[in-house]
Amino acid sequence: MTKKTFTAGHVVFPVEELVRGITGGLEFINNRRHDLLEILGIRLLSEAVDAFQEKSRGGTGSDGIKWAPLKPATIARKNRRGKRNAKRKTTKGGKKRPGAGSSQIGVDTGLMRASGQPGYAGNTQVGSTSVTVGYAMEYSHWFDETRKLLPEKMPDAWQKALDDSAQRFIDKHLKGELV
Repeated sequence: MTKKTFTAGHVVFPVEELVRGITGGLEFINNRRHDLLEILGIRLLSEAVDAFQEKSRGGTGSDGIKWAPLKPATIARKNRRGKRNAKRKTTKGGKKRPGAGSSQIGVDTGLMRASGQPGYAGNTQVGSTSVTVGYAMEYSHWFDETRKLLPEKMPDAWQKALDDSAQRFIDKHLKGELV
């Protein structure tokens, strides 16, 4: 696997921080560390994408970050682009036009948001003692300069989710469900 260098929109989590709240199986963790880190990386990406969705709609993400709203001119430009009769607030049938007057923050084509999804090539690096997750689009660093994609420090809500995932992984091993 080739190493990807993240320009922005990524965060490195050491294994000690990722599994600090679990019980049992420390030796198992050392033996299956790569598998565990891979699972935790997937969980981190899931949490990041959920937070992205909330922030893009104007809310505060589970990471505690709230993005600045779009400027009215940006909303108008995004609603106008590629739409016929762009100034119309309703369809010819009189129904409200989808997206008229509002727009998601950080979503244009949806590629940057998709690049944070688990399974997207290049958004996770599993090392021997840490996992690095991020957004795989090259331009994500431009967005990250004005609106943080990922937190600098592990949010409590994410830590709980990681602890739960790690504990389930260990429990499955102890029950013999993992070989």
